Amino acid sequence: MDDQVDQIIEKTKTLMKRIEKEHPFLTSDEDTSTAALLAMTHKSVDEIIYETEECFKIMNVKFPGHKNAIQSLSHVLTVEEGDLLQKCEKVSGIYDALKRKKLKFGLESELAALGALVNVKATP
Repeated sequence: MDDQVDQIIEKTKTLMKRIEKEHPFLTSDEDTSTAALLAMTHKSVDEIIYETEECFKIMNVKFPGHKNAIQSLSHVLTVEEGDLLQKCEKVSGIYDALKRKKLKFGLESELAALGALVNVKATP
């Protein structure tokens, strides 16, 4: 167990360095908790960085001007299992459905919550 904890700590540190390198102006100590969640996945650091960056690019088209929120969303989506494009499409679909129903939904810290919904199964 201690070995696993040590590995997660080191992977978290490595991820924070890489995330800061990719987005120095967006990354802060607030990102450490999501980096720790990412570190607990089976994905390698390179896989995590690739997926978060691809999600960031895709979601930046959908939600321009909200880069910090998009970074958080990208991290949440990377924690989730599944194809990155499908996860991004599902977030867009959920957001669009909320808008069609005329429900207000913020585009700051709220955006990451949509990422947590991508693998939730709807019940009839």
